[in-house]
Amino acid sequence: MQLKALQITSAVIVLFAGLLPLTAAESVEQDQQITPAEKVKIADSLTSSLVIVEYTLKYDKGQAPDIGGWSTRCPNCGGFHSIGSGRQMIDEERPLEVDGYLLADNLVITSDMMVHPRFVEKIEVRFGNHLVPAKIHSYFKNQPAVLIELDQPLPGTAPLKFQPENQGPYWTLSLDLLNSAWSAGIKEFSTTLTRTETGRTFQSANTGGIVVTRDASPVAMVLNNQFSADDSWKISPRQWPAITAEQMQNLLDQLQTKADQSLLRVTLNFRSPKQSPRQSYMNDEDENPTEIHTAGIVVNKNQVLILANLKPKITARLERITVHQNSGDPITATFAGTLTDYGALLADLETPLDSAATLIDNSIRDFDNQLLLAAEVIIQGEKRVTYFKPIRLASFELGWKRQIYPNVTGDSQNFFIFDQTNRLIALPITRREKVSEDDRFSRAGAPLTATGYLKNLFTDLAANLDPSNIPLTEAEESRLAWMGIEMQALNKELARINNVSDLTKDGKTGALVSYVYPDSPAAAAGIEPGAIILRLHCDDLPKPLDIDVSGDMFIENFPWEQLDQVPEQYLDRIPQPWPSAENSLSRALTDIGFGKKYLAEFFIDGRTVQKEFTVTQSPPHYDSAPRYKSDALGLTVRNLTYELLRYFQRTPDEPGVIVSKIEPGSKASVAGIKPYEIITQVNDQPVNSIEDFEKLTQQQTDLRIAVKRMTRGRVVKINMTDENSESAPSENPTSENIEK
Repeated sequence: MQLKALQITSAVIVLFAGLLPLTAAESVEQDQQITPAEKVKIADSLTSSLVIVEYTLKYDKGQAPDIGGWSTRCPNCGGFHSIGSGRQMIDEERPLEVDGYLLADNLVITSDMMVHPRFVEKIEVRFGNHLVPAKIHSYFKNQPAVLIELDQPLPGTAPLKFQPENQGPYWTLSLDLLNSAWSAGIKEFSTTLTRTETGRTFQSANTGGIVVTRDASPVAMVLNNQFSADDSWKISPRQWPAITAEQMQNLLDQLQTKADQSLLRVTLNFRSPKQSPRQSYMNDEDENPTEIHTAGIVVNKNQVLILANLKPKITARLERITVHQNSGDPITATFAGTLTDYGALLADLETPLDSAATLIDNSIRDFDNQLLLAAEVIIQGEKRVTYFKPIRLASFELGWKRQIYPNVTGDSQNFFIFDQTNRLIALPITRREKVSEDDRFSRAGAPLTATGYLKNLFTDLAANLDPSNIPLTEAEESRLAWMGIEMQALNKELARINNVSDLTKDGKTGALVSYVYPDSPAAAAGIEPGAIILRLHCDDLPKPLDIDVSGDMFIENFPWEQLDQVPEQYLDRIPQPWPSAENSLSRALTDIGFGKKYLAEFFIDGRTVQKEFTVTQSPPHYDSAPRYKSDALGLTVRNLTYELLRYFQRTPDEPGVIVSKIEPGSKASVAGIKPYEIITQVNDQPVNSIEDFEKLTQQQTDLRIAVKRMTRGRVVKINMTDENSESAPSENPTSENIEK
């Protein structure tokens, strides 16, 4: 095939062969060993061995193709970056095109795209205007490439004939899609010798492709940018270790059998959360699940590792764990512990399983560029969906505590990576943050984590479990830590007035202490109203935790006068008028863990001060207060707690219970009793607790209930045998007169 030079400059040579343009991207000034004319001669000799592999992609089950291998190595970071998407290929009605090099009349070596076969409609190989069907013949074990088998030879092509014994200097011819045209670039072949801290030695090249001599004789191919430090890399690709497509399918079938036994669906059932009007108002139903389906790994015959990143307030409600075998009856499991550093929990199986996954502790670097297997496990409600395909680790990066994380191109959050003997190498698991604003279950963005890090935890499991992230009884469910302060969010003006702009990001963080509860940890530490709380310091936290109460909202000017106008079907949606005991500070302290030491940083009297605290459980608060539901009256009452006494300006010795819920259509609703009113007396007897209320309302024909709405009081009369009740206002609606 005749090559014609279209343009020759001192920087670039552009060549054309049929429909295939070629570029030699090395200037004469930079390379005095070979002239542009000689580069043209090399390209002229090898053009007939360069082909394009085309993958026609398709959707499967509504999913777009994930092109795991379509990426380029970044010259800056050394990692791989995707250069497109399967969705884009299909939308633009064009195939995915990949460089190919002819090794035999019917065999082409090309980059391994790692596309699952369910997304591939067909594979074809093109040279000029000729296109022939093809299929994957084999997978190279240590090179990111596959061998494609053509149904018939392509006219005008000639296979590469490698002569490894030829000596250098060498040049590299690579085929790339540049500026929308397939182009072949000729560069001087230069290498860098690298020795890592682990003692590994290898060479890397400035570019990948066919390594040739001055007379255009192919010596070898370099694809993975890492090859041996000696001359053993100079061989024909036909000699690279590989497995056939049939052998690969056998490996995938064996992996499916293993995965079906050891990667199982797990159901976590939770007690219904204690509802409060604050929760209804905030519409946080997604943050209070009653059932979660997720993946679990059988790590030994008696235990399963469940991939569920649960915050303590969610784990507190955990009631039941069910492990679903893919063949066989479900198995009940009991909670054994929550991992401190990873988003997972352990459960003990009531019935042992003999199909545990084999977790290895080899360095994840040992599998660089090796041909591996991926099990994609997708949990969709009560359905477990799996797919299996070959995969390779593209690169590695340092992460948390200098752990090494492998990278694979494409979406890997459901991938479990195995070697060819079905040993589990890496799995998707999140790192558990000690304190987070997001209380929901999450596996989104779970990075691939080497199993060796997890396997090491089992050598001292007790030291790696979080004692504060455990199931609790319903009575303990709403427990919170506290410091004993109420706070007001800062803003720019408050920050400047208090001279803390530089300490609070101009008022974006920090809070003004507006009240200190007596006998609280803050009171014992000498904290007084007017102090500015800035941040928390804890050994378990990698960085100081800035105080941010901007999201702790409540109705400051509660419309008490309009309460009678609220339709009864909306009574349970009325937001609480007082600041909730559960705020960003109490939640953070609870997540840190009861009994842990921490330092709170304050700004007091013009200087920063650190006070030492221990995470302490608060007294009962509204959400955790004992409650009593009267079915006959259709209302629920709770004991008054410390924050309610503060809001309603009551002392602990004053009688009263608070109405927390009214059932629509009930006697209490018809009588006009509303949520957040305080019942002080029943039939002229003081009500000091829910036990008093229960005792005084049982087996009564008529009830006279003294009710207070803030400072205004009234007496509600209810005939327990009659459908009609009445509400009678007091003559002098004051707290004093009503309670008399």
